[in-house]
Amino acid sequence: MKKPAPPASSSSSPFKEELLCPICYDPFKEAVTLSCGHNFCKGCVTRSWRDQARHACPVCKETSAPADLSPNHTLNNIVEKLLKQEREQQQQQQGPAFCALHQEEARLFCAEDKELVCFACQSSKQHKNHKVCPIGEAAKDYRAKWKNMENSLRAKMRDFASVKRTYEAFVQHNQNTATGLEQQIKKQFDELHDFLRAEEAAMLAELQEEARQKLSLIKGKVKKLSEESDALLREVTQLQADLQEDDVAFLQKHKNRKRRLACTIEEPESILPGMLLEVTKYLGSLQYTVWKKMLEIIKIVPFSFDPNSAAGWLTVSDNLTSVAYASYKLVADNPERFTSTPCILCSRGFSKGFHTWEVEVDGIKNWRVGVAKRWDRPGQYFHHDARSGFWFIYRLLAKDDDRCQTSNTAHLEVSFKNLRRIRVELDCDEGELSFYNADQKSHIYTFHENFGGEVVPYFYVGSHTPDVPSEPLRICPLQVLVKENYPK
Repeated sequence: MKKPAPPASSSSSPFKEELLCPICYDPFKEAVTLSCGHNFCKGCVTRSWRDQARHACPVCKETSAPADLSPNHTLNNIVEKLLKQEREQQQQQQGPAFCALHQEEARLFCAEDKELVCFACQSSKQHKNHKVCPIGEAAKDYRAKWKNMENSLRAKMRDFASVKRTYEAFVQHNQNTATGLEQQIKKQFDELHDFLRAEEAAMLAELQEEARQKLSLIKGKVKKLSEESDALLREVTQLQADLQEDDVAFLQKHKNRKRRLACTIEEPESILPGMLLEVTKYLGSLQYTVWKKMLEIIKIVPFSFDPNSAAGWLTVSDNLTSVAYASYKLVADNPERFTSTPCILCSRGFSKGFHTWEVEVDGIKNWRVGVAKRWDRPGQYFHHDARSGFWFIYRLLAKDDDRCQTSNTAHLEVSFKNLRRIRVELDCDEGELSFYNADQKSHIYTFHENFGGEVVPYFYVGSHTPDVPSEPLRICPLQVLVKENYPK
């Protein structure tokens, strides 16, 4: 069966390629032109710029901007006209397909060239030795493949939706966290402000009391001097009167006058030191003095617990210095978080030098204390041991076993009896991690390892029974020593 060949269009195929968006490879939708001359779907180029700090053409990478998106009405009209022609041709081509070369009905499909062929094409040079099969079989196979692709795409859509929900949960989590942090920051600054205001009030009261005492003392001196001046004035007046008397009377009073003046004429008291306010007492290194007093009310720790790494069973205190086991709660599913065990990392990592810290484990029967490698996703590690980059000593709930356990399965005879505080000493340069009973100053265990990079303080806090809160594990505060010296 033959059918006349349709008139060929030499420009149709290459012309059609020019009407495809370089991003989605579909005909343009709302075509826009950048300043560089390249065309894109408006939605495609806008989405491609969404998370980019620098906007550039996806084809030539020339810098551009949203303001450069110029609608291409001519291109949009051409695409619309072409799509309309294709729809009309598809309506006209109902019925069997014909081979363009032999004008025979195409009943076969070439799997290598991916095109419909007739029986004559099967033995032609172009399709010789190619795998061909009936159209029905080929359509069935390809439908099955594309059905699998559809299922794969739907699964990927679910993955994208899951990641999207996670990011949306991060938004809500950050909003709640920001509100809580704002309250905590204000609270802590209020405490500092209260301290400073109390110090200011105490210093002003001390200044006022000193000023009052100095004023009272000076007034007493002035009053006494005034009284003595008045006495001298009376003697001067009396002496002037005596000088006006006759010689006999004047000389008769001479002895009494001499004795009286001897008692009256004394040198004024020397001005005593310390009459002025002690300016340096109040302004000499005032801020530094108050800062040192502030250290007495501030707890300083070597690092803080990182709540973003805490598993859902753990509750971190507001000041980030203690952590306790509690009932499980839903938390943000961020990569830094432990998910399978009640573990937590700290805010600071170490890769060189010597570092030490102490933690309080009093009252906790199920704990781990040590360091771990800085992993991007610590939650994916179900086995925490030395081979996986976790070095720690631990205690598990057991009836008759109070001995120290280690993450490298070393067997020790050290007892946990009366163990309240653990001192950890990390020497990154020597590859040593040592543990001590801080109260008894006795050695527990030392790891000799090549840590291979940065390590972070690592902790595990469990409970006797599920959903029963544990005692908190605390980071012990540091003793701050202020050393004063001249700059070199």
